[in-house]
Amino acid sequence: MTTFENYFYPFFISLILIWLMPLSTYTKGKIGKLIHVSAPLVSMYFLLQGSLPELKFVFAFVFVLISFLSSLNGFHLKNKLHDCSSLFYAGSAIGVVTSSSWLNFLLCWEMMLLGSVFLILSNNTPESRSAGIKYFYFHLISGSLVMFGIAMGNLAGQQFDGILFTNINEPHVLLILLGVLINAAVPPLHSWVPDVYPKSSPVANVFLSAFTTKAAVYVLIQFFTALDPLIYIGAIMAIYGVVFAMMSNNIRQLLSYHIVSQVGYMVAGVGIGTPFSVDGSTAHAFSHILYKGLLFMSASSLIYVTGKEKITQLGGLLKKTPLIFICFIIGALSIAGAPGFNGFISKSMIVESAHIAHLDTIMIALNIASIGTFLSIGIKMGWFVFFGRKNISVKKLPLNMSLAMTLSSLLCIAFGIKPDLLYKILPGKAMIEGSIYNPWGKTHVIHSLETLGIAVLVFLIFKKQITPKEKVIKEFGHLYSKILSNALNASIVFSKKISKNIELETGKLLKTSKRDIYSENSTIIGENPSKMATLGERLLTALFLVLVFLIIVK
Repeated sequence: MTTFENYFYPFFISLILIWLMPLSTYTKGKIGKLIHVSAPLVSMYFLLQGSLPELKFVFAFVFVLISFLSSLNGFHLKNKLHDCSSLFYAGSAIGVVTSSSWLNFLLCWEMMLLGSVFLILSNNTPESRSAGIKYFYFHLISGSLVMFGIAMGNLAGQQFDGILFTNINEPHVLLILLGVLINAAVPPLHSWVPDVYPKSSPVANVFLSAFTTKAAVYVLIQFFTALDPLIYIGAIMAIYGVVFAMMSNNIRQLLSYHIVSQVGYMVAGVGIGTPFSVDGSTAHAFSHILYKGLLFMSASSLIYVTGKEKITQLGGLLKKTPLIFICFIIGALSIAGAPGFNGFISKSMIVESAHIAHLDTIMIALNIASIGTFLSIGIKMGWFVFFGRKNISVKKLPLNMSLAMTLSSLLCIAFGIKPDLLYKILPGKAMIEGSIYNPWGKTHVIHSLETLGIAVLVFLIFKKQITPKEKVIKEFGHLYSKILSNALNASIVFSKKISKNIELETGKLLKTSKRDIYSENSTIIGENPSKMATLGERLLTALFLVLVFLIIVK
């Protein structure tokens, strides 16, 4: 077996076993869920026994790890479609980062789309079905661009590893890059994240937050390192996601916007293009998968125990849900880059890379995004969800969800306290100026604490303005929907007009033909040229309108 098959097959075999299991056996027992949880464990065994290059190993390792934690988090859920699609999705994502040929890469890239779409649809609500369709079209475009780029560049038979695309003026390179940027949720092609994720199952969000965008980051590192435009794209993403997260009232939408923001850090690191900045992007992808998974676990736990997910509907939950609060705070401090948590050891690498490259504007933008991150998640969401005097009834949280959050929290702390656990598996070993990067330097720690302090100060000054409000956020997603709706309405009106004209012309044609056939001077035999010309004109007009109608309908 190839390495790709080693890591993918445990997920695929588990999928088949669950799918073939009788529904009564699946719902009444736990064997199906045990198979679901065991798939990443088997894959991890093969991964640790193998010998993948460092970049592939880092991404594969964290993908398998979050697959296990996500499966554990959803152990209480009895939904065959969710279990099968999540296995297919996770296995395909792992296939993307372990492939060593263009064919395997493209196959897994497309399979990742199918798995994620069915995972969204598994929620089985009108909203999730609508969201699944939107998600499908976005990623169908992404997959098509990547496929056409590979075909246009005749890459299928060429070397996969070690290739670096530097000239985006080549059409096939540009197509692949655009396809990857869609999956990376680069604005304005990002709306599939904040619009779709809140409409899927809360348990599914942990899977969804981990794979698609980070698989795209892997591809950017693999093929597009040191591409200057990515620096500025990443900085814009970091700010953009934070701004809209500040306006969000839905806790899952807020966390979804922060996926856009945090991926922006990774994209900027790839664009800077030094070995250290690329290590920073890789490390931040690793850290992000863990702390964002933890935050979505906390969100899904809140939704499970309260049945609510809008911040304005929540409050006063600190004493009723202490474990969720503790795990949420650990996730919030991690994403904010607080010392002692895993976000601190990776985010600071990217900011330091921008400083070394004298990209002062980019460094300022990333620092502002860091302030906004803690302000919107750690303070805004934390304060208004867990404090206050609202009396909300809660139900007991399943043991598996508590265990998944606890394990994820411990990992965020472990990597934060012992950064060498991550640094030693990075491609460049986090080397900077001949030595291993030390995030615990005095300057870095003080800078991080200043960022957190500024966020607290801003909240105290502008608390009234930051207070969540019941409102719909209108941005690119609404613009796309409006454009599509207007185009659809226009096409319907146009089609109706065409149909009416076809009806009128057909009626005239039939009347004329009937009159001419029974006339003594029938135009059909050519005895009346003037009538024949009129009939010919009408015939051509009718045929033209029919042709236009068929093209529109098709």
